[in-house]
Amino acid sequence: MPSPTFTLVQTYACDGRPTVWHFDLYRLERAEDAFELGIEDAFADGIALIEWPERIAGLLPKERLEIGLAPGDRPEARIARLGGSPRWQAWLDGVAHG
Repeated sequence: MPSPTFTLVQTYACDGRPTVWHFDLYRLERAEDAFELGIEDAFADGIALIEWPERIAGLLPKERLEIGLAPGDRPEARIARLGGSPRWQAWLDGVAHG
């Protein structure tokens, strides 16, 4: 497994709600190393926020919401793009169209 200084996993416990897991996988050497970071627990019982998800593409759940960020018109601004699996996309379409 990569050194903890190279791969970030931070958890946030929320009273009565699923734990939020933040994974920064930029320096992950092998997709399988994500298991040692607790990714299965995050997928089973929590909410997983994953930077560099392409590093574990084959391990990602089929049902997922994807959020992409792009630069905005100011240095501190970002544009969020939402997409995902068919179920998530249907939900997003419903939200967008009221």
